[in-house]
Amino acid sequence: MIRVGSELTHEYGDPQFPTLTTMIDSVTSYEGAGSDARYLHAFIDGTQTYRISGTRGTAPLIEIGVYTGKVGFNDTASVTRSITEEDLIVDDDGSIDIVLSPNQHDGNWLATDQYSRYLMIRQYSHDWSRTTRGMLTIEREGGGKRGAPGLAQINDDMHRTAEFVSRQARFWGGLSRHGLNSSINQFVAFGSEDDDADLSLPTGHRFASTYFRLAPDEVLICRFLPCDVPFWSFELANYWYEVIGYGREETHLNNKTVVYAADGSVTVAIAHRSNGFDNELLTLGHREGTAMFRWSRSLSPIPDIETRLVKTSDLEHGYE
Repeated sequence: MIRVGSELTHEYGDPQFPTLTTMIDSVTSYEGAGSDARYLHAFIDGTQTYRISGTRGTAPLIEIGVYTGKVGFNDTASVTRSITEEDLIVDDDGSIDIVLSPNQHDGNWLATDQYSRYLMIRQYSHDWSRTTRGMLTIEREGGGKRGAPGLAQINDDMHRTAEFVSRQARFWGGLSRHGLNSSINQFVAFGSEDDDADLSLPTGHRFASTYFRLAPDEVLICRFLPCDVPFWSFELANYWYEVIGYGREETHLNNKTVVYAADGSVTVAIAHRSNGFDNELLTLGHREGTAMFRWSRSLSPIPDIETRLVKTSDLEHGYE
């Protein structure tokens, strides 16, 4: 978080000279960001005009969203405008051009105002080994060149970095403490841009989560019946909402990689070690943490996820 905070203040935090940078990778994980998504982000000044340009890529889902801020830096982090794959205009050669500004523009346009401070681009794929990532850049109208920062600016950046680390820890640790008080090994649904404004939730995404707690000889069995939606995923994270084993097959599943039962239901086992069955999510040594279920691009209600805690010795004949 110190590294992330420094990058977002000292390196890339000036909205007059924004840079779209990678938010999450195999060594930088936070805010519950999932392995099935690729994230870009930048700070903006909503009174200015910006242009995003580049290639769309082949990810089935994409969203470009403008927010009132970012968790850890601002008091709110709610989405105000967004464009998804449903409305995004893409040229015949696969290129896209998007304007962010207070004044209306033809084509892809996201309206901004004095409360617009942060931009996030999400691309979702069921299998990134077969998906081309969109390559995008951002430029402010009338850009110019950034000057060298002075000592006062560097000092301020370091103080903001420290505050970011502290606020991130309080925010995400607070969510886990809430789960410890209300939803140990039981999934609770939440998530719309209306009722969870401070989570930087994307458009059309809803979530369910639980705080899992497993003894070495215990397995948490999770069963649900999903309908057909463009995308859903199931992934483990630690107490601080850093995904466990980013990108590793044994720590996340989605609606294209999971194995379904004959009736269309899905049974997922959260376990410390493999028991040789389908749909296992391994904790990689974490006895406690969070399990997150994403449900996207559907008006259908998020499915109820039934859970039961069993002993490893009871799994000789599978999860049923």
